Amino acid sequence: MKLHHRIFVLLLCLGSLLLSAAAAEMTASPPVRAERTNARYQVGEEVRFRLNLPAGAAEYSFRLAGNGANPVTGSGKIEGGSATITAKAERPGMIFCIVDYLMADGKKGSAWGGAGIALEQVKSETPDPKDFDEFWATAKAELAQVPANPITRPLPVDARFADQVEAFEVEMACPGGRPVRAVVTMPKNAQPKSLPLRINFPGAGVGSTRPTPEWALMGDGMLIIAFNAHGLPSGMPDSFYNELREGELRDYGKRDWDNPEKVYFRGIVQRLLRTFEYGRTLPAWDGKILISSGGSQGGWLATVGAALNPDVTCLAATVPAMSNLASDEAGWPQPKRFQSANAERSMPYLDTANFAARVRPEVDCFYSVGFIDGTCPAGSIYAAFNNLRSKNKFCQNDIEFPHRESPATRKAFDEFLLDHVKHMRQDNGTL
Repeated sequence: MKLHHRIFVLLLCLGSLLLSAAAAEMTASPPVRAERTNARYQVGEEVRFRLNLPAGAAEYSFRLAGNGANPVTGSGKIEGGSATITAKAERPGMIFCIVDYLMADGKKGSAWGGAGIALEQVKSETPDPKDFDEFWATAKAELAQVPANPITRPLPVDARFADQVEAFEVEMACPGGRPVRAVVTMPKNAQPKSLPLRINFPGAGVGSTRPTPEWALMGDGMLIIAFNAHGLPSGMPDSFYNELREGELRDYGKRDWDNPEKVYFRGIVQRLLRTFEYGRTLPAWDGKILISSGGSQGGWLATVGAALNPDVTCLAATVPAMSNLASDEAGWPQPKRFQSANAERSMPYLDTANFAARVRPEVDCFYSVGFIDGTCPAGSIYAAFNNLRSKNKFCQNDIEFPHRESPATRKAFDEFLLDHVKHMRQDNGTL
């Protein structure tokens, strides 16, 4: 397994390098792709990757990595502009085919494709601790000891929407030394108890939070809360966020994994909990529809929100991070890579798969994965998706995309939210 792990770490590094290039190469004929249209296979089947490399490619080398197959390396020559690489599906998970090629003029290129093996059978390798619920109940109790004392300030809205929506920032106290800050956007003149509430969580990084007028105008209107993971004020100069990014908040994802009481993400979850508390007090919320959404780090937080808040009715997460953290194919921030065994002290309390197992069956759930995502591999996400007990759950597979949303996923995501609102209103007799 040591060789397997080294190859997979190389895959993660390659994924970061190829993100921009892969996005540019998303065409009808991607350079490397599983032959089967849906790129899905069962254990024991042969997986064939078709290479359609750029004109002039003469030679290639390849590596097969991922939990779905044994690691293999090889090389070959391009004949007639294409070639085929064959793998054996050994176990549930992903197989990644990573190809380096040489052009006739001596230039080099790289591409990769992915195939999913029995993804519906992937199980999380992270333990589910007996005191998981007690751990988070303690965090909630700490929060209850600190009055929120919300302070709001109005924010400007893009001129195109100024006649239709309004926005403000809310700041609240929270344990741990960092406040909660979030941006609320809603249609102007919203009536009491008239709008579904959507709380959205951001991907990893350090920056400002902005009004979201397009989201507030979805369907018949929504009440949107955009959460800032670090409790930072909105609209500050770029230099403010850059300083934090390179200083105080640099590598925040690597902090204190050896102590579950101090790990940085515990504070983010407490800020999330306070944000849900506040959202439920807003007069415009209809008191019935509550959506928890986000992407990557935000997809993890969306799942956390749905697990720890029984009022949530819909979970929508794209390429969620922090899943199957004990696996060699862990999602970002892959703490085993920088904390070794010490990270195992915190991983069980933060793993998306353990939160997913606690989302109520009545919650409608949408997930998405990218089959060439080296940041949050599809196999890690399926470990969480398979733990969801939802009576209505769906996972969108982006076969040719890395760690970002495809247009098809964005469309499916929005439709899922609007369908949820429609059906909830029908069930409650408000249509």
